[in-house]
Amino acid sequence: MELIDPKNTQVILIGASKFDATNDNLPDLPNVKNNLIELHKSLNEFVGIDADNIHPILDKDDFDTIIEETIDIFSDASDTIIVYYAGHGIPKSNSFYLATKRTTVLKKQCTRAIESSKLVDLVIQETRAKNIIFIIDCCFSARLKEKVDSKGKKNVFFIVAASSNKPAKDTSPENKDCTAFTHELLEIFRKGIDNVGEFLTFQDITNQLIKQLKAKNLPVPQLSSHGQPDILGVCKNNAKPIINKQPEIIDNKSDIKQLITLKEQHIKLVENKLSILKEQKELGFQMDKKSDLEKIIIATNDDAEQIKEEINDLQKRLIIKNV
Repeated sequence: MELIDPKNTQVILIGASKFDATNDNLPDLPNVKNNLIELHKSLNEFVGIDADNIHPILDKDDFDTIIEETIDIFSDASDTIIVYYAGHGIPKSNSFYLATKRTTVLKKQCTRAIESSKLVDLVIQETRAKNIIFIIDCCFSARLKEKVDSKGKKNVFFIVAASSNKPAKDTSPENKDCTAFTHELLEIFRKGIDNVGEFLTFQDITNQLIKQLKAKNLPVPQLSSHGQPDILGVCKNNAKPIINKQPEIIDNKSDIKQLITLKEQHIKLVENKLSILKEQKELGFQMDKKSDLEKIIIATNDDAEQIKEEINDLQKRLIIKNV
């Protein structure tokens, strides 16, 4: 498994929640704004991405305006770039459009909209990131991943909220403030997934999204990948993971070295989270009544110390193997 590097990851959160009053074909989607707010929080807290590297782009007039604000971000990401869109998806002829605030729907095309193929091509061409992730929450969104040219890049992943002929759900039955797809994604970040590993891979997250939405009779997401989503670690699993049996882990030196590398990546994530929490405390950040910031800091610090002990133990075992 290879974990994404939060320090060298950039996220673009594009949302279209309001549309021109004259456009009867595109009703407002107030939950989209909440999607962006909650995703910003979760990607910062659970994935460890710096808040300054998460860029909300809400209710812009057209595609050109969005590109002007994001083009430099594509090249800033050296490890991973995540592009998220929530709004209206509009299929027209052989094209698929993502609506903006001033999009007009015509018979054969859309004006001022994001032509999805151009967005995908632009991101793939302009970024130097080794991992490219598209998360698309709109109706008919599987059309966006069709006929994609990865330009020879190994890791290009798509998770979309609905098939090419199905609408997405603009409201979650469990959370009226978010869309159904994004609500379930947020739940995975917050609660984790039972009976998988210590870290959640992109494949784990996708499988769980499909499972959760299918169980609730909601539109079923789809995955498309150019690469290996099962080895791309996204974040720590907040549920109780499966613990591998120790004899299997320490069977040989290569296994020990690989586990040490994973633990070292893990400690970086935990220490980054701890740093963010301490900054929030210094700034007088107030959490809701369900959470106590001081307790979370103590628990996170304990996690860090435990991981350090595990690394030390593994390094001792490696020394013994070398004797």
